[in-house]
Formats: sequence, structure tokens, C-alpha cells
Amino acid sequence: MKVTMKKDPFTVIAPTLIFCLLCVLLMGCSSKDTSTGVAQLDQNSQKITAENIPTNTANPLGPDGSLSDLSSPTENSPEQTDEEIATSFAECLRTEGMNVSDPELNADGTVNMMAFRQSLTNDPNFNFQNPRTRQSMQKCVPILQNASFAGQRSQEDEIELNDNLLEIAQCLRDAGIDAKDPDFSGGRGQVFQSMLGDLSLDRESLQEAMAQCSEAIFGNDASAGAARPPGVRGGPPGR
Repeated sequence: MKVTMKKDPFTVIAPTLIFCLLCVLLMGCSSKDTSTGVAQLDQNSQKITAENIPTNTANPLGPDGSLSDLSSPTENSPEQTDEEIATSFAECLRTEGMNVSDPELNADGTVNMMAFRQSLTNDPNFNFQNPRTRQSMQKCVPILQNASFAGQRSQEDEIELNDNLLEIAQCLRDAGIDAKDPDFSGGRGQVFQSMLGDLSLDRESLQEAMAQCSEAIFGNDASAGAARPPGVRGGPPGR
């Protein structure tokens, strides 16, 4: 395990085959601690699982392909550190054929998810447009269910994240998907449910639009050039 002293903003990659899993990876939201240069863990912050990451990866969707069955309680697993969880996630990705290194640590001992995300997105085998990648993420993402590296978010981070989610919804609508504006009143775990409702997540057109919109809006340097679905506007949604 390599320790890095870089004081990067703390980003949880979030954030695939299922929109809630994709956003857990690509989204998360960065948070900044201006006094130390590294983000601090918020013991009261919502865990990355929320209610939306299934433990049964063999059948993560409801019988109709909707999100309706993703809120079932998860089973408790032996307590692990974020470092151990992130390392297990990396090992899972490697068994799926991805060239990703074990996560690094920040100076304060937290997992440097920004560096991990960069390592992952730099791998040519990692491509959300590839069904194999989406299947791999569907298999490996539930490993993160007990991680707590959600990072304390500033008000500016929350505003930016909410704006990005509104833009995701608009992007999906521009791609022909009947997505609603997210409802933030029910907590982060209910945001995706409010956006997608009863839409069937096994529709190929929906999967492609979700992947393209998420990469276009939450993408980093490796995916900055990702094309939006046909007809999707490049600016922020009108509200």
C-alpha cells in the first residue's frame, strides 16, 4: 500500500449497468478541507451503500427490471477498514481483467479515491460503453457497501452536486429517457429512485444514455471528451 502526500480534493468515485451503481462510482462528490488540504471523514455521513447497492449481485434488479427491490436491508459483514474494502474492490476489478492498482492513502490515512479513480479511468479496459465493463462493475461495486469514505461535503459541494444531478436528468430527457428532476428531500439514497421511478433499467437505450450522460457530466480528464447522446445539449439545464 503506497502512501501519498499529495493534498488532492477528496473524491468518492461514483456515481454502470445500473444508474445508482454508476453514480456511486462517478458521483460521490468531492469535498475540500481548506485548513488541512485533505478531506476528513464524517462519522455521521451516509455510507456509500445507502439503500441502493444490492448484496445479491446475481439479481440486483427487481423482477420487472426496476429499482423497486434495491432498498432491501443489507446483511452485516465483518467490520473492515476503508483501506481493506477499497483494496478488495481493486482486487475484484483485476480479476475482471482491469489493470488497476491498490488504492493509495492520503497523509491523514484516508483512502485517496481521486488517485484510485484516475488509475481506473486510465485503464483502456475500463469503458462504460462496453457491456463487459458494466457487468464487471455490477459484480464489484457491492464490495463498497460498508465503506464510509463519503467525506464531509461543504455547502458549495452540495450545490454543485445537486446542479450536476439536475443536469444528468436533463441529459437523460434530451436522450429520450423519461427521467424526472431529482427529489433531494428524501436523502441521497432516494435521489436515483426519484429520477428514474419505475423505468426498466435493463433497457439497452437507458443503460447507454446513463453511461454517456454520467461520463459527460461527472467525467475527468480521461473522459472529458466523452460524447453526449444524440441531441443532448452541452449547457446546464434550464431551471
